[in-house]
Amino acid sequence: MNIFRKITNYFFHAHFFAFSIFVTLFTFFFFAGGFVVANGQTLAPTDSHIVNLYADGQTSSVPTRAVTVGEFLQKAGVTLGMSDKVEPSPSTPITQDNFNVQIFRAQPYTVTDGVTSQSIMSPETSLSLLAQEAGFTLNDADTISISSPQNFVNQNVLGSIVTIKRAIAINVILYGSSSTVYRTQAGTVADFIKEKGIKTVSGATVSPSLNSSITSGMLISVSLPGDSIVTEEQDVPFSIQSIPDPITMIGTKNIITPGVIGKAQVIYNVTTVNGVSTKTKISEVVSTQPISQVEQDGTQLPVVTSQSVINWMQQVGISPSDYYYVDFIIGHEGGWNGATKWNHAGSGAYGICQALPGGKMVSAGSDWATNPVTQLNWCNSYAIGKYGSWASAYNFWTINRWW
Repeated sequence: MNIFRKITNYFFHAHFFAFSIFVTLFTFFFFAGGFVVANGQTLAPTDSHIVNLYADGQTSSVPTRAVTVGEFLQKAGVTLGMSDKVEPSPSTPITQDNFNVQIFRAQPYTVTDGVTSQSIMSPETSLSLLAQEAGFTLNDADTISISSPQNFVNQNVLGSIVTIKRAIAINVILYGSSSTVYRTQAGTVADFIKEKGIKTVSGATVSPSLNSSITSGMLISVSLPGDSIVTEEQDVPFSIQSIPDPITMIGTKNIITPGVIGKAQVIYNVTTVNGVSTKTKISEVVSTQPISQVEQDGTQLPVVTSQSVINWMQQVGISPSDYYYVDFIIGHEGGWNGATKWNHAGSGAYGICQALPGGKMVSAGSDWATNPVTQLNWCNSYAIGKYGSWASAYNFWTINRWW
């Protein structure tokens, strides 16, 4: 025993530095091995991806070996409520780095329509979608608002209050046209005429009087004696409401709520003199309001993978957030191998971004005719100077197919 102790003491004192390194390495590999065992499998570059998780008002980047979104959420310890929404769906495979997963937590709402109320749990933020989930159908000119209850107990409501205010349906005859049903939130005939933009030309008669109160099913007529009146029904295009979607690739559009074309009654006064008819528009009234189309527009930018291209952009000082826009435009102009490409698409332009004429790139360097980095430097100044940013240049290019 004394001999073993002496040998140990001798080794410790004589090789203290080597012994310290051995202990450090042993500790590192022991705990690293334990970490791998605890997670169930060995981490290899081919089975690991970085996932960007958007949940509960926070953003985090998480390395994972999960195969699907559902498996990732389980391993990340993310608990989903029954009404919570995940985009993309839990069955979606995770196949690349910078994969985005977004959690929309359900919130309590009480949707009221007159004396009828319905409590729901929903992850939606659109008031019209909340009304639909509660089982209510919105009509033209109905309005919807959201508020917080003053007293949860006394009002006997759950969460925020979504209130539907129904429009009143009335019948309207404009300048001899057939009766048309309109829906309105107006309180008086005068308010209705102003709301719909009805023009009462000189000599026109409005019945009932302008100060009459609007009541359900009432008839309002606007008439003009003399010349003949022609009414034409025309389409009213719907607008598009765009919602940025950070988990979908840029250029991708997903329609959440399809738009609906509205209808307008366009009224003309037709005057005939010596056999020649002149048609003058008196009024244009929207009888059916168009319904906006709600779209999710992808904002996620693809990753530029060419290291040589990245190096060139770094030399020029282009921000990494602009790499995709630059790569897209150059790729659709002369291309990264197009430093000497001339007359692409018959334009007479030259170089990677097809400057016209190519000689003006001399402002970036004397080797402008052959050096792609010099050309990129000029392209960068051109994009910023003309469009304000590479993103704006990209938006212009995608619409016009040139820049």
